[in-house]
Parts: sequence; C-alpha cells; structure tokens
Amino acid sequence: MLNTFRDLLPPNAGVDIERSGCLSQCGKGPNVVVIGSDKKEKLYVGVDDPTTASAVLDIATGKDYNIGFLLAATSIHDSEKTASSSKKEKLLSKAIEALTKDNDQTLVASFAHAHSLLLRANANVALNNVDCAIDDATLATELAPKEGKAWRALSSAEEASGNILDAIETLKQWAKVDPSFSTKAKTEIIRLTELLE
Repeated sequence: MLNTFRDLLPPNAGVDIERSGCLSQCGKGPNVVVIGSDKKEKLYVGVDDPTTASAVLDIATGKDYNIGFLLAATSIHDSEKTASSSKKEKLLSKAIEALTKDNDQTLVASFAHAHSLLLRANANVALNNVDCAIDDATLATELAPKEGKAWRALSSAEEASGNILDAIETLKQWAKVDPSFSTKAKTEIIRLTELLE
C-alpha cells in the first residue's frame, strides 16, 4: 500500500508517505495514520485498495487529484495480484495509457508512471520481450532516477538481452541510489562478471 499511496500523488505534492508498523490494529490492516498540519493524528483502518487510499488522500489533503492517478494505481494494484506475466503486461500497459494519453506532465512525470514502467519491464523480461523491457526500464530510471527498483529492472532487462557489461554498470548505479542493496548488487555483479570469463 505504500507504493499505492505514492502512485496516487502527483510529483511534488507536498505529502510525505512513510512506512509504519500495524499501529496497534493488526487485525484491521493495512492501517494508515494521517498527521495533519495541526499535528493531530487520524487513524484509517482497512486501507487495502487504491480507491480507499485515494479517498484517504482526498480527505487528508482537501484536494481532488487527477483521476488518471486512480486509474493507473488500480491497474498497478491489480497487476501485482496476478501471476500471469501477459496479464501483468496488459494491466500495466493500461496504467501507462491512463498516465500518458493526454500528455499531462503531472501524470507523465509521476511516480505512478515510473512504477508502472518498471513493473512492465519485469513482465516483459518474463515474456522474453527484452527490447520492450529495456525501453520501459530506461524510461523508468529517467523518471525516477533515485528509485532503486527501476535500476534493478533495467539490469535484468540488459542481462536478458545479453548486454552483460551494461547490466553490470546498471547494478553499480542501483547500489549508488539505494545503498541498502549494495551487498545484493555486488553479489549480482560478481555473478555477471563470471559470465564474461
């Protein structure tokens, strides 16, 4: 749900989204606490889908966000619940279309667009559509250069296409932008380097 909230917001929305524990309501989760500008807290329980998350954001911020965010977040959410790579690819293409069809830069430059691209890149790797995967992952890294998962998706796509040196360079970038994964990136770099020998 953390990413769902991020998917629902335009760039520079002025809203901070942070992970938390169960907030003493484990059986009712996922749970959300909204801390307003007055520092008062409001608890929402059972926030488990994009529509409910969107309603929480609308109430908390007093703003109505572009419906394209909700359409995209719903398709992304649905894609994460299916095991079929081809169904994932179709749902994510639907999300990308909702974000790009009107060329609204608020939608085009959003986390939701980068998120749907990186997920579609992973689906395309699984479907062996590596050129499409590279294109999607490259655009995701341009839209969200600090999103480690985008760099990881690009590395997987480069490896799948046989571009081992590019995959290694991308893993190095992943370690830079997300140091918590530097050990994993180094392990992957060693594995790929052995493929070159």
